[in-house]
Amino acid sequence: MDSNFYIVSFGESNKFKVAKDNYGLIEKAQKFLESALHKEFLGQSIANFVKPEIKEISVAEIDKYKDYKTLDKSSFESILKTLTNGINVKDALQKLDLNAPFSFL
Repeated sequence: MDSNFYIVSFGESNKFKVAKDNYGLIEKAQKFLESALHKEFLGQSIANFVKPEIKEISVAEIDKYKDYKTLDKSSFESILKTLTNGINVKDALQKLDLNAPFSFL
């Protein structure tokens, strides 16, 4: 496939476009997110949250993605906030599930 861009997301984050020649930024984002989330959620598995989902975009498809934001270092914090919220919600739901058998007493 002849492509100029990738569409990337991390967990439940927004999707961003990344120029093919700027692929290293995806790896930098992943390392930043892994480091920050490991500090915030010690001992928890965060692999599903920080693994990037990457889709190559063909030249013919580029116009469909013109409104997507471009991934840059300033987007790392907003992605981190989204992932942090997602992990907190997941944790809260697990706690509710653990307490569900006792909720009718």
